[in-house]
Amino acid sequence: MPVTGTAGFAHSRVCNVVSLTIAIVALWLSCLRAAPAAQPMHFTHLGADAGLAHGGVMAIVQDRSGFLWLGTEDGLDRYDGYTLQRAIRQRGVPGSLPNNWIAALATDASGRLWIGTNGGGVAWRDPMTGRFVRLRPVAGQPSVSSDEKVRALHLDHNGHLWIATRTAGLVELDAASGRVRRFKHTDADGASLSDDGIFAIAEGRNGALWLGTQRGLDRLDPVSGRVERLGSRVGTALGVSGSVQVNAVLEDQHGDLWVGTDAGLAKMEAAGERIRGYRSKRDAPGSLPSDRVQALLEDDARRLWIGTAAGLALFDRHADRFDTYRHEAADPASLPDDYSSPSTFAHLLPIGPCDHSHQMFLLQCHDGATRRYH
Repeated sequence: MPVTGTAGFAHSRVCNVVSLTIAIVALWLSCLRAAPAAQPMHFTHLGADAGLAHGGVMAIVQDRSGFLWLGTEDGLDRYDGYTLQRAIRQRGVPGSLPNNWIAALATDASGRLWIGTNGGGVAWRDPMTGRFVRLRPVAGQPSVSSDEKVRALHLDHNGHLWIATRTAGLVELDAASGRVRRFKHTDADGASLSDDGIFAIAEGRNGALWLGTQRGLDRLDPVSGRVERLGSRVGTALGVSGSVQVNAVLEDQHGDLWVGTDAGLAKMEAAGERIRGYRSKRDAPGSLPSDRVQALLEDDARRLWIGTAAGLALFDRHADRFDTYRHEAADPASLPDDYSSPSTFAHLLPIGPCDHSHQMFLLQCHDGATRRYH
């Protein structure tokens, strides 16, 4: 049985096989120039035997001390490179988690770990005491409902926390002053959110926020509070009529915006004049492996990685094609799975400094073990 420690942590020696896991990917990169795109990728296990929590891994973040925090469907795990420690909700115990289903994580400059849960609102971890603190009501009203389903967290350049929810729109929290702003969809207001279901947040270099919603792509000006809805343009570029769900957004180092949807991958050029769509084409070498795009990451070599429902893709900008890494039954060092659920490859995270040798990445997979790439 797990032994409970300070602030709700439990160290587990034996766990059941998890339904979603993490793969730790160490990519041979150079800080000065990009390596060839189609390089081998090898995976080894780090999973249930090491004490990974029950349930799927839904969120990953690294704090300034180097610890990896893994939000799962059954608590919060902290990984130091050797062992896993778990924090869980303990009824009646002050300072424990508000909910065991951790859907989103973020860290701020003060060292606080922010935790968005699926049905328990938002809390933060005090780095000095290890206790978890729920958000306090502001002017008698909660900034986020204590039973809210959070889908994404983002800390902007001002240190403000942006909270994306499944059904209640977007919340901006200035933790220093306690000021809260709420953004919601209004049928009669075309400058409001396109939908109250928000799945992704990314900050542009000009301070604007890009939002992936259930009905498309929104651009929010935090100063005016006005929203520009771009979902129809993205849908048109992908050959889709009507709305399209956006799962991931990324502004790359060139200023181009990449949009991962349930109907393919879209690229909006920095100038904003052109949007190009990429779709999966059966038996077409170099095409996107799946139209369901779950995650996006640009590494230090400015290469674009795309997590999809049918494998991990690396975009070759020069050849304008995708190199795909998939599960190979005969190769135990291949990806553990190609597809499982909408959460597959839900998170990609760069870890550690670029030192001309290895750079680490985390990505979610589906089988019952964490994978390490080298």
